[in-house]
Amino acid sequence: MAGERSSLTGGEAPAAPPRSSRRLQVVVGLGLGAAGAVAALRRGSPGATPPALASSAAAARPLYLPASAYGLATASAYETSLGIPIGDGLYEYENLVEMHQWTTLALSADVDLDASAWAGVHWSVPGTTGDEGPTPKGQTLTVKFDVAGVHAVVIRDSAFDAVQGTNLSAFTVTAKYVRRELRDLTAADRNAYFSALHTLYATSQDAGELRYGPDFKSAAWFVRMHLYGAAQRDCDHWHDDAGFLTHHVGVTMLMERSLQAVDASVCSHYWDYTIDAERAYGNATYVYTESELFDPDWFGPAVPHHPDHVVDEGRWAYTPVLADARAFSNITNPWGLLRSPWNTNPVPYLMRYNKVLGVYRADNFLPRCSEFQKLLLLGYNSVGKLFSELNGALHGSVHIMLGGSWDFDLATLKASGDYDDSDWRSDQMLLGSKFLWRQGLLDCPKECSNLVDPGDCTCSCGKRIPNSLNGSEHDARLFLEHSGVQTVITDAMVHKARDALGGYAAIVDALCHVGHPGEMFTSAAPQDPIFWPLHGLAERYVQLIRTWARNDTFTLVEDWDYDHTTGVLSDTQLVCDWSAVGDSLKLPECRTDTCEGHRENDTLPFEWPIAETTPGAQRYYTNAEFYELMAPWDRRVPYVYDKLETWPACQGANLVNNNAVTDSDPIPTRQPVYLGHEPTHSPTATLEPTPATPYPTHKPTHQAEGRFASQSDDAPGDDVQNAVAPADADDDDATRTNATTATDAAAPTPRPTRQPSVTPDPAAAARAMGREATPAALAAILEAYGLDGDEF
Repeated sequence: MAGERSSLTGGEAPAAPPRSSRRLQVVVGLGLGAAGAVAALRRGSPGATPPALASSAAAARPLYLPASAYGLATASAYETSLGIPIGDGLYEYENLVEMHQWTTLALSADVDLDASAWAGVHWSVPGTTGDEGPTPKGQTLTVKFDVAGVHAVVIRDSAFDAVQGTNLSAFTVTAKYVRRELRDLTAADRNAYFSALHTLYATSQDAGELRYGPDFKSAAWFVRMHLYGAAQRDCDHWHDDAGFLTHHVGVTMLMERSLQAVDASVCSHYWDYTIDAERAYGNATYVYTESELFDPDWFGPAVPHHPDHVVDEGRWAYTPVLADARAFSNITNPWGLLRSPWNTNPVPYLMRYNKVLGVYRADNFLPRCSEFQKLLLLGYNSVGKLFSELNGALHGSVHIMLGGSWDFDLATLKASGDYDDSDWRSDQMLLGSKFLWRQGLLDCPKECSNLVDPGDCTCSCGKRIPNSLNGSEHDARLFLEHSGVQTVITDAMVHKARDALGGYAAIVDALCHVGHPGEMFTSAAPQDPIFWPLHGLAERYVQLIRTWARNDTFTLVEDWDYDHTTGVLSDTQLVCDWSAVGDSLKLPECRTDTCEGHRENDTLPFEWPIAETTPGAQRYYTNAEFYELMAPWDRRVPYVYDKLETWPACQGANLVNNNAVTDSDPIPTRQPVYLGHEPTHSPTATLEPTPATPYPTHKPTHQAEGRFASQSDDAPGDDVQNAVAPADADDDDATRTNATTATDAAAPTPRPTRQPSVTPDPAAAARAMGREATPAALAAILEAYGLDGDEF
């Protein structure tokens, strides 16, 4: 990318004609599939008079008007009901029409024509379902397009079909899927979307391909792909750098193709969370978790009341996490579940929580419209700045607020939750755990299915640096300093964490324990179906800005870049090479660098994000090529967005209202706690594993130095369980220990293993849920999982 008109945008493009009422033009290579119509149109020049007609009758017939006198207007049922043209009319496509929606085509003329004249007009409209009949006539026509692409619509005078030159005019229409805000959909369209999405989660990869064809990808397939990008131990190949948007737009394209393999009428609709942010702002009676998005028939509760935070109500109740997943994925958790390696949670269902280390929402908020506007007003006019803000401030908080994190001792949770300071960032603890894990300063078990108590399956620090931690404040402070944690988040934040948790040793304790995060706050985020509508808002925002830049109403610098964020433990630019570690207890070689996957010419890891049959489609794309593909004027992309400038939550419902926000716009205040509803429904079936597809190998180089240099180059990995401390039945949420089990010092080798039971032992289950092991508590646990005593 170079300059404001880089190669990524395909260079300067000619100004596009307005969307409405354009005659068909012959363009070399356009491939309209209407050669006969084009030839007929060219033979009948505008205003040509068939010789068989008397001139006295000419004024009464539409045939005698020049072709340029006719116009075509289009409107889908959604455009009519919402009063908003597709994309606010900003897309360049000629006569843009919506796939699989009833669309009215209406003719006009430069002169008044009476009803009898229009009654003689015959339509030829390719690419439709054919419900309009074989010989549609009249001034208007209602059709439903079911073939994407550019089509030639021809009108002729039906009284003279046999006479050469009777074509009246022709127009191009461009049929695309329209991604809409979920709340704008009709009940029928929304149900079709959720039904197709649920099929991805309820169907295995093998079964789905057999039934729906090669475009089908299961939810587990997408979770695996996301894990291969975000849960590698060297670095995060999908987040916290310039490749964030291209990876997520690309994987959503693939998911949309999978949806359409199930139901061709649906597409990947989006969630405009600024609507919920604006509802909650300054409103003590509304909380984001009360959004329609979390109705039982939509995505289910944001804050489940299940003791393990399992989504247990509605359409997604007990959505399973793929078990015995080592035969399917090279990355799993210690229980063989398709989760992040550092997420030691054994419960095999989708989970959500609204607290992080005891802090409600971790003091995050849904991004408001004013935050999107503010970027433009503050001069964020480079893609590097946009990528950074979209990765973090404009979207990341949603993941944290819906995932949450728990599984810490009661004293830690209470201290963290009671600490009344908005500068205390409890979400940094989990990000810091991953930061330590990638450096080899924190290790997690490889295998926990042989444990009696799931609370004994926990991560820990110090295995590769013996005698580095003894529980003292002095050693803990040195650990925070030499590990880089203190450097990244600054002394001030470390002091906040010290005050919140009760000392430096408590910080290290929380970092090394990791805890149990909900799916959305992990590298397995696609396990939660609400992952999918989340990223459309970011793409829509970038489409608008690129459209402004193309029309010379906004200056956008499109050099490939990324503005790294300071003070965030996920954005460290640290790349660690584990290739020489093997099963030893050596530390990896780490350096400051750009993680593979984020450079301009790095190749994205997925194939055919748009159909192979699409002219110009590629099997693989570099970031630069995919950024070009993402352009809102690129004809290869099969979808558009319903709105670009219209943002309902903005003042005046328009993103370009420059009076809506200033640099001093206030930060939202704390929102009230959501109470929620009682759970219903029971578990659904689990998914079946299929063979794994490995992610490319990454090999950065640089040896770690200083206090954390490797102490033992040749020590074998500890593959057996060491002494385990007993769990404390009084702990809240779940128990924690400092026991060390088998580590993930090397990448796991795919191998079959038994599926861990949800609760291997009733008493252990009671302790893991923070309950006393009373008969009543055990009975409640059994009931929650739909089990009886014979299961144990």
